[in-house]
Amino acid sequence: MSTYFTRIEFPGEAAVTVQPLVLPASVQVIDRRPLPLARAAKIARAWGGLKEPQFLPAGFLLRGFYRHRFGDHVGLVAVYGRPGEKETLSVFQVPRLGMGPMSQRHGPSLRVVSGQRGEADVTVVGSLPEEELRRVMDSIPQ
Repeated sequence: MSTYFTRIEFPGEAAVTVQPLVLPASVQVIDRRPLPLARAAKIARAWGGLKEPQFLPAGFLLRGFYRHRFGDHVGLVAVYGRPGEKETLSVFQVPRLGMGPMSQRHGPSLRVVSGQRGEADVTVVGSLPEEELRRVMDSIPQ
């Protein structure tokens, strides 16, 4: 759940007091801000360092690294996009768990390509043609 306000009006001269938000113990807080590069690199040491593609389709730029969990494992997702467009390309990376290479199609446009790169399992997800996703995957160094 995400909440935000665009405007708050208080009637009259009511005193404004700030009340702390108390969350139940079961609530998991997720920070959706990109990680600083140094923090992403520190997490990626678990699988030999950041796995960054050497090829990206025209116009795609790194938007940021985000923390990602896969089961009990901490990983990263690097999100790439074209400025001003909503289309993204995501590169998930976690310590090698034994996933084999695969190509899948989800729905009318989402495609997934995965494989091992060194000590990492890497998955590339996007709406680009499978050949483009494969080219991105193949450009990620071992």
